[in-house]
Order: sequence, then C-alpha cells, then structure tokens
Amino acid sequence: MRVSFIIPTFNHAAWLPHAVSSCLNQTKDIEVVIIDDCSTDTTGQYIDWLLKQGDTRIVYKRNEKNMGRSYSRNLGVKISTGEIICVQDSDDLSVNQRAEWTIRKLKTCQVCYGSAVFMDAIGIQLAEKSAGSIDKDRLLKSIDMNKLEEDIEKGNPIDFREVGIVHSSMGMLREIALKYPYAEGKIADLGLDDWDVEIRMLRDNISFDFIPDVLCAYRQHGQGITNTRNPKEVIRLKADILNGVACK
Repeated sequence: MRVSFIIPTFNHAAWLPHAVSSCLNQTKDIEVVIIDDCSTDTTGQYIDWLLKQGDTRIVYKRNEKNMGRSYSRNLGVKISTGEIICVQDSDDLSVNQRAEWTIRKLKTCQVCYGSAVFMDAIGIQLAEKSAGSIDKDRLLKSIDMNKLEEDIEKGNPIDFREVGIVHSSMGMLREIALKYPYAEGKIADLGLDDWDVEIRMLRDNISFDFIPDVLCAYRQHGQGITNTRNPKEVIRLKADILNGVACK
C-alpha cells in the first residue's frame, strides 16, 4: 500500500529540503508530491537539484500562477497515486514511521492523526502537543450570532471551536481526500482551510482515530497564515461555517 505525501510550497526554500527528506526517509512505499505555487525564492534551484537525483518517488508540478495552498493541495491529491494521503506542509517534518503507523491505523478508520512536536524557525523544540478524542457535540453546535457579536464587543472569552488536531499529522484514505477537497477563497485566505475540511468530515460522520505517537514536527514562524489573520474575522467565519451560511 502506497502513501502519498502532498507538499504544497510557496517561498519555503529554507525548509522545503528538510520536509521532503523527512518524507523520503519513511519505512514504507511512498511518493512525495510537491506542488510549487509559483515561488520566487530559490525553491526552483532546489527542485532542479532534487529532480536530477532521479528518485522516482518524487512527483513535481509548478502552478502557472500563484493559486494558494488549498488549490495546490487539491491538485496534489488529484495527481497522486497512493491509496493513502498524508498532509505535509513544506515547513514541517514527518517522523520516519509516520507512513507505517498511518497505514496500520487506517485499517480501522477513515482519517487518523497523532501528536506533534512544535518547533521554531530554526528547528528548536518548543513544546509537544498531544491530541486525543474529538468533542464532536461541542464542535458542531451552531453559534448564536447575536451572542457572539456581544462577546466580541465586550471582549468576553470566546470558544474558537478548535478541533485540536495538528493538520500536518493527518492521514486519510484516498477516497476521503478526493471527496473532501480543501476550500479556497475567504476560508483559505483566513487560514481556515484545515479547520473547515475537518469540520465537514466530522459533520458527515467520517471516522477519526488517534495515533498515540508523535507523527510530525510543526514549525512556528512569522511567515505562517495564522500570524496575519484577524481573530474577530476568524471566529465570525467559523460561526458562518457552523451555521451553514459561509461563502467559500
């Protein structure tokens, strides 16, 4: 059984080689699908070198123009050949056994996820995040928009309805990845494409299960979408998604 690692990338030349190497070092049959979203840094030079190595497990495509992470992920899934899809951001790392553990877990569920180590831009470990069971009832409950706006105005604590999954640890059956493409537009612009696809899967009763091991290292740095988004916009859009009125 083959595992396809989907890596969308944009101007991550400093981290992409490490991300790719972590996928190539897996203990099972894999392919690494790299979608370059029109990078303007030295990503192209690294890709040229990589392709010259002749590793047939590398699949590469460059978008004709910048299309965004969601488009690139969806394209990567479409052109991949694996029966299992693993999400891999171009600044994160996968542990060597990730494919092996994912294959084993997906014999009994449709989507799996694990724990993650958080690291900074230069790879120094900051913390470990252990996920666990998902509180579906809390996550999928509709939001009272009047109450939400009142809480925002008064500065009251707000439940951001975080699923609690580090998305770069997720693996899923191919048919699930194809059925649930990542949203583009405003949802992606606010960095909610991961959260949105998880919510849609949960709403449709797709079976999730937890692997009690660290599957990836998640890099925190100033170039991520989450560092630029407006918290008020995020929670309002989440509310619209949960209430079924969001425009993608």
